[in-house]
Amino acid sequence: MMTINPKPIAVALSLLTIMTSGANAADQIQITPQAAVLPPKQAIGFVDPNLQLLAKQANPAPTRMGAKAAMDAPQAATARLNLPALENGLVRIEAMAPSKDKDAALMQELTSAGATQLRQSGNIITGTIAPSALGNLNKLTNARFVRQALGGRVNAAAQSSTTGVVSQGDAGQRSDQARLRYKVDGKGATVGVISDSFDIRKGAEKGIANGELPGVGNPYGHLTPVKVLKESSSKFKSDEGRAMLEIVHDIAPGANLAFYSADNEADHAEGIRQLAKAGATVIVDDVTWFGAPWFQEGAISRAASDVMRQYNAVTLTSAGNESNNSAEGVYTPLKASELFRMGDDGTPVSVGKWELHDWGNGAATIPVTLRPDSSIAIMLQWDEPFASASLNRQGSASDLDMFWFADPEGRNVVYQSTSNNINGDPLENLFPSWPETERKPQTFYLGFGRWADGKGGMPGKFKIFVYDQGNTPAELDRRHFNKSTILGHANSPHILAVGAVNYDQINLPTGPRPWELSAVGGFAFTRDANGNPVRPYQTGKPDFMSPHRANTSFFGVDRDGDGKPNFQGTSAAAPHAAGIVALMQSASRMNLPAYMVKTTLSFGPTIDMDDPQTPWFDYSFDNKSGWGFLDAEKAVRGALRYYR
Repeated sequence: MMTINPKPIAVALSLLTIMTSGANAADQIQITPQAAVLPPKQAIGFVDPNLQLLAKQANPAPTRMGAKAAMDAPQAATARLNLPALENGLVRIEAMAPSKDKDAALMQELTSAGATQLRQSGNIITGTIAPSALGNLNKLTNARFVRQALGGRVNAAAQSSTTGVVSQGDAGQRSDQARLRYKVDGKGATVGVISDSFDIRKGAEKGIANGELPGVGNPYGHLTPVKVLKESSSKFKSDEGRAMLEIVHDIAPGANLAFYSADNEADHAEGIRQLAKAGATVIVDDVTWFGAPWFQEGAISRAASDVMRQYNAVTLTSAGNESNNSAEGVYTPLKASELFRMGDDGTPVSVGKWELHDWGNGAATIPVTLRPDSSIAIMLQWDEPFASASLNRQGSASDLDMFWFADPEGRNVVYQSTSNNINGDPLENLFPSWPETERKPQTFYLGFGRWADGKGGMPGKFKIFVYDQGNTPAELDRRHFNKSTILGHANSPHILAVGAVNYDQINLPTGPRPWELSAVGGFAFTRDANGNPVRPYQTGKPDFMSPHRANTSFFGVDRDGDGKPNFQGTSAAAPHAAGIVALMQSASRMNLPAYMVKTTLSFGPTIDMDDPQTPWFDYSFDNKSGWGFLDAEKAVRGALRYYR
């Protein structure tokens, strides 16, 4: 057997952190890489290996590492890997049965295994379970898969509006002029927001009293309170949804408002339906779901299509804040090579052979440098049916795995994502981070490939997306990471994806300038709702651009020195656009067809913009700025043709 120098592994010896976004120290579990050993690939069944790792921590076996080896193990490098989320001591899981007629049986089995708070949305059953009970999941007989709930992220980063703190985006997009000229304020429309939470931090009452939100006590006479259909159950949320509602209220103060906090992708789709059923004529969200399909339309896209037809409701979303942080191509396997990890006694141990992807000229990995306070989510998907999203639950016919290496050759494994994807979702994920306490950056190496002894077909197209989640962005190899990042429901043909422009970069001599981190479009769907191959089609994303980095009463950081916090990211741009749509509906006396909103906005009510990354001016549509920056006054004028 070939000898592998274990020294590169020592660079990455670290604590592995099991935590949830926003969790406090009491909800974190820290373990060393020696303990972060996943089962052999051949032993991985329908239960997510990361859940098995967490179960192992809850029921630890005696360590085999001797006292001297433990003493000699490097302690300085503290790279972390964020794994299943713990909330109040419980881990959130999601499971799927092989067919609809097995759903009830799986629900009962999960209950018997110790799972609580069970709920079904679409194909997926979600719930919580104690780490000590995770071993019971291996006994399920009606599960296609059980995995950690990946969750998602929110994309934060003249006539005066009759509210308190007013977004500078109101004047920037000329919605103040639209209200003045056409005597509209959104009356008749209802805007529903889907985001993390509404009033977990208990600031809504103050917001109403100050005129930031409608409700009893609003000093400007907007007395109908926000209808909260579902609030978050987590105490760690930030009330970003309330900040979005403040922006909508600035733009369309006469519109009614509603809110829904979604737990997962399927629940998000349910939220769209519930909001529309409750009267929402405009629905806007700012959530990216890590487990959503990219190569086929998912449950959220279908829900948006349904409410457009059934309720004449328009759905918008934030485009995302990751610029072009993705890589894609066709899987090209290298010759199988043996991979190793650090054993309990400090010597290399084989984890098996994999056919790693050739990134070019025989390179099995690409570098990713984490700087102090960097935290990223790395998602890998490939062109196969997505079982949890497919109407018939058709799953992947191939299996890929992803690795976080200490060496550029791709031999010394630090962490790995090796789920069994056959008949499940073509999805792997890693969540590495580099703490603020480290003074120097650390370079790791990303690779993926097919298990040499595995079954299943040969994968084709793939895509890797890196989400920055920390305060310091990771450094990516731009030879590969330069592709589209508008994915999932933001890429839906039934949903308007909104990119961002700094409010103070709208009236430049060259026209509005897109925010550099605003997501790029151009990715094609390749499968239908059942996961069957179709001719690839693009959906023209983003659709439009709207302001961000504008004031709210409480959310964000004061970036412009006016004493008020600025809400940054496409999460702020999307509600600006939603407010414009509400004004358009109001101007048409609610006769504007939902399916005509994009057409009405695309031709006339936009200011053409340029993509700074191209050497020429991008007339009309481009993948960075879509059809351009929305002008609310022109948009309302365009909607008047439907007035009757």
